[in-house]
Formats: sequence, structure tokens, C-alpha cells
Amino acid sequence: MKRLTGKQLAELLGVSPSTVSNVLNGRYDRVSDATKKRVWDAVEEHGITHLRDRDQRKIREKRSLVFIALSDHANEWFLGNLQGIADVCRKRNYILSQVLFPVWDPDYFRFVLSTLDFCGALVISTMNHPITDLLKTFRVPYVMIDSYDDDTKYNTVH
Repeated sequence: MKRLTGKQLAELLGVSPSTVSNVLNGRYDRVSDATKKRVWDAVEEHGITHLRDRDQRKIREKRSLVFIALSDHANEWFLGNLQGIADVCRKRNYILSQVLFPVWDPDYFRFVLSTLDFCGALVISTMNHPITDLLKTFRVPYVMIDSYDDDTKYNTVH
């Protein structure tokens, strides 16, 4: 079977090749959330592993994590564990950026995701918070901290 190119994927989806390129190269600020989802869904649906693998390689090469907390979860437990998380990141040569959201603002969060260049996120929030949908849309690997649900498909630490 012949491998589908980025240009062919663009034709299939009815978008420009530059749109597909922007999505595959993480330039998410130039593409709507719906289009990002369509492109990544098509990559998965058509088994376009060479395009998906390129994305995974970019993630592996990055050495920066983002730690996200919503203000209603910033308590003593959170502050006590943040030092331990920072120590582990430093020992493994990761840069830890901390982002605190005093009020949930999806537009600002989209801006943060499209601006920062990081390989994953540690999130303190409730399981069904809209933050998880945006992380999935931007294809950010994440772990929910201090959250637990038997039916979840998320990675969690409790």
C-alpha cells in the first residue's frame, strides 16, 4: 500500500497542504480546534504512521513539561508536592513551567497551548474538566494529579 502524503491528506480533508503541515508540526495557533481534530483523526483512521511518528519524535525530543493547576486546587498538598515534582524534573534535565489559572478561560488556555513548546502536562483538576478536551485536541500527553475515577481513560496519580 502506498503511503499517503501530507498533500494527499489535505486533498482528502478539503484543506490546504499548509493547514496539514501546521497541525503536524504543532503550529496550532494557525488552525481551528475542529480542523486540528479532523487532521489528527484522519492520520489515525488511515494509519498514516509516518506522519504520526514524526509527531511522536518531536515530543520525545522536547525537554520541557508544563505543570497546570486551576486555582481552586492550589492547596497545601499541591504546594508540598510541587517541590518534589520540580526536583525530579531538574534531576532528569526537564524544564518545568508552572501555569496557574485563577479562573478557567478556555481562550487563554488555547493561547498557552499554542505558544509554549512542551512535551507533556501534569494537571491538577477534576476529571471531567474541559481542560482535558483541549489537551486532547492539542495532542498533549498529560497526567491528572490527585484525581481518580474507575471509568476513566486518563492517566492519573492519586
